[in-house]
Amino acid sequence: QLPSVEEVRNSVRMQKDGALTKNQETDGTIRNGSFNWCFFCFLLGIALVLGSAIGLGIGLTKNKRRSSSSETQAEPRSEEVIDWLKANSISTAADFEEDIAGQLKGQYEAAKWLADEDPLRLPIPEAGPGTPAYNDFVERYVLALLYFELDGAGWEYQLGFLSNRDNCLWRTTFVNSAFRTFDIGATCGDTDQIEALHIPGNQLKGSLPSEIAHLTELRFLALNTNEISSSLPQEMQTMSNLDYLAFQYNVLTGSIPSWLGDLTKLRVLGLGNNVMVGEIPTSFAKLTNLVTLGLDDNSFTGDLFHLQNMKVMKRLYLEDNSFMQPLDTQFFTPMKELEELDLSSNNFTGSIPSNMFDFDLLHVLDLHNNQLNGPIPTAIPEDNNLTFLALQKNNLQGPIPATISNFKNLTHLDLSDNPLTGDIPASIATMTDLTYLFLGSNELNPGLIPDWVGGLTNLIDLSFKESSRTGTIPASWGTLTALKLLSLDGNELEKTVPASLADLPDLQFLILSRNEGLTGAVPTQIQALDLDVFTIDRTSVVGSLDGFCNEEGKARPRILMSDCSADPAGTAEVDCTCCSTCCSDTDTTCDDIVYFGTLDPIWEHSYERRFYRFAGDIIFDAK
Repeated sequence: QLPSVEEVRNSVRMQKDGALTKNQETDGTIRNGSFNWCFFCFLLGIALVLGSAIGLGIGLTKNKRRSSSSETQAEPRSEEVIDWLKANSISTAADFEEDIAGQLKGQYEAAKWLADEDPLRLPIPEAGPGTPAYNDFVERYVLALLYFELDGAGWEYQLGFLSNRDNCLWRTTFVNSAFRTFDIGATCGDTDQIEALHIPGNQLKGSLPSEIAHLTELRFLALNTNEISSSLPQEMQTMSNLDYLAFQYNVLTGSIPSWLGDLTKLRVLGLGNNVMVGEIPTSFAKLTNLVTLGLDDNSFTGDLFHLQNMKVMKRLYLEDNSFMQPLDTQFFTPMKELEELDLSSNNFTGSIPSNMFDFDLLHVLDLHNNQLNGPIPTAIPEDNNLTFLALQKNNLQGPIPATISNFKNLTHLDLSDNPLTGDIPASIATMTDLTYLFLGSNELNPGLIPDWVGGLTNLIDLSFKESSRTGTIPASWGTLTALKLLSLDGNELEKTVPASLADLPDLQFLILSRNEGLTGAVPTQIQALDLDVFTIDRTSVVGSLDGFCNEEGKARPRILMSDCSADPAGTAEVDCTCCSTCCSDTDTTCDDIVYFGTLDPIWEHSYERRFYRFAGDIIFDAK
């Protein structure tokens, strides 16, 4: 698993000469992770000593053939280098001409640097392709060109580019919380040719030059989370050794190049979070070695027909596009090794296939925000490994099956915003690993909030919003000490708000609006909580909420809503001098925002919630 951009930015740069060898797993995911500080001083000391020793050895070995060229002063030779680059078809004559704005291109800048400004001043090769001198010269030029074309002067980390180091050492070594080192920059293999170029989140801007195809031994190319624009150059189709290609979180445009299907060694391909359009090309049927494919968060259309024979696929991320086809029972059957499948926010139709839960290794299934209908399949194997199931915002019908409890490992269950009917199955009481449970905005039978909810002590988010709940808010919920979000909005709850909710130390969001039967005053213990959102408008609650006000008379919660507006008789049910919004029972338009904090966590963050979004731009970081 690769380090995330956050991990790179938060970790420690151990040695700027990049002397430690990269430990990269090229069949890993293209997800992001997190970083924690651990024994930094101890590890840093060891790393510096080890890095210096290894770096000295590498530097001495690789620079033997170069020392003579840098010992003498030489005449300017830019024209000679440019002529050589043109003669060997590394760049074209047009590349060294001024653009329409009269500016010299990156090719000229890179050639000029290589010729006269490079401290190593490599000799112009006399031998042909495949020789060490030729390879070094070309690769150093290509890396310098990447620097100039992608705004190297503005990079957050310079990574040793344009330095006096061998280009195999143009990188920086970082260390993460698991004591693992990883390199950002260029890394060479046993043949002293560049095999990996890993520069995530470093403010690279501009178009990728076609000359990158001359890094012929490159296996690993990850330039994700930058501002690389335009499209991938067609010359890259000759990079047949590539098995890892990651360009997610850039501004790539156009359609998916059909030539990508010729890179048959690819095991990881990430193009998500760009501005690409079009359909999956037919050539993708040749990418049978793909383990991870991320096309998410673009504007792709069409169907998935050309993906159906990817038998070693483990992670398939296609969310937030406009793919359209019925979910076929047999379509995913060949993918026996599937671990994570995210098809959310597309236009998939039909019912959930009866075998959708049969994959032995599948632990993430996200089908939310599609046009799926029919029932939730009842044939749920007891030995499945699913931990994340998101089916919200579809048109699923019928009852929640009692066999839902066969998901014994499930931590995330979201069935909200469907026309599901029937009772809430009591079998959910056995799903004690649940941290996220959303059953709101359905057409469930009216009924009490189940007593067994208090036994789900790992819950962090809980929503019974608009689920026809009656009766009282259980006083026993003081046991849910991990709870951060509690949404009971739009039900028929009655009587007082229990003071035991004040026993929830991590509670951030308490949403009780639109329950006309709630009465009495809000306990002072609850008003002492450090809440970000508290809404209790459209209820019959009375009394003062000034316990939420700070010494300056401002509300501690960012959103504090109650019935503190005077009705036509001139009286207000609640006294609140610091509420952000005041409503009254007679004002049916007040607080018509849908506070629905159910936006799902995304795969880049290991499906862990990083923020809470409540309607539009109302966003809170998860604490």
